[in-house]
This record gives sequence, structure tokens and C-alpha cells, in this order.
Amino acid sequence: MRGLARSQAQYYEHLIAADRVRQGDLDGRGNLTERGLIEFIEYFLRLCLDQIQFMSGMLDLRAFERRLAQMLAAHSQDENSRYLRAEAALPLSYLATVASMDRSRFKAIMGLAARTADRVVADLFSIGILHSPSPRGPVELAIPMSAFRWLFPRLWPEAEATGA
Repeated sequence: MRGLARSQAQYYEHLIAADRVRQGDLDGRGNLTERGLIEFIEYFLRLCLDQIQFMSGMLDLRAFERRLAQMLAAHSQDENSRYLRAEAALPLSYLATVASMDRSRFKAIMGLAARTADRVVADLFSIGILHSPSPRGPVELAIPMSAFRWLFPRLWPEAEATGA
């Protein structure tokens, strides 16, 4: 969807060209142009490769961790989440690879003092990036729409347009 939305005019041009009538005796066997179909397929495959490369970059864990740290730094400027620390980026990126993690382990990975770690976890819940089925249960990564502009830039235009 992202690739087609970014090149909508080209998509329609290639689609229309693929539906044209045959351009002479050397342009396929049916009623429609084979050359137009081949050009559409080549365009579409280039588009698919571009999107695969883009998503590979988005899902690279080191890059994801850096984007998490940037998001945490930005949110730490807000009075309601002033205890956020960049140290939370590592356990958050690890949560992207597992279903859940024990709270004590999450806090230990941050390497912060116990009270500071408690405050960081509380702020992570307040911005919606952490979720738990119970007050003392394991934590899970939750990615609210407001985090998309930080964690997956250029993926979801609506998230960036609203600045949510």
C-alpha cells in the first residue's frame, strides 16, 4: 500500500498501458499489448523490492532501538513523562522480539536504581508503549498510533500528519 500510494500516478500509467491494444504483430499474441504488461510487471517488481528494503530498515533491531531512544528523549521533555530515560530503549527493543517479559527483568536490563526504574516503567505505561494484563504481571510492548511517527517514520502518513 505504501509503495502504491507513493507512486499512484505511475501505477495508473502502467496499468492503463498494460490494457492497451496490441502494438503491431510483434507485440504478443492476444488482443492486448504484451510490452505494456511486461513494463507493468517490471514496475511492480521494482516497487516491491523498494518496499522490502524499506521494511527491512524499519525492522532492523539496532535502528529500532535508536528510534526508541529518540522517542524516549522527546517524551522526557514532557512534564507528564519526565522520568523517561534512554536506558529503557534496550528492554523495549527486546520486547519487540518476545511476547512478554517479567517486570523485574525489564527493570534490571535498564540498569537503573530501583526507584528510578519504577518511575521509568510508570512513564512507559503512561505514554502507552508498555502494556500489562495485570498490575504486577509481565510487561508487553504496545505501540500506540502516537509512537508510529517515531518508530516507523515514513510508514504511516496519517500518524505524521496529525503529529499525534
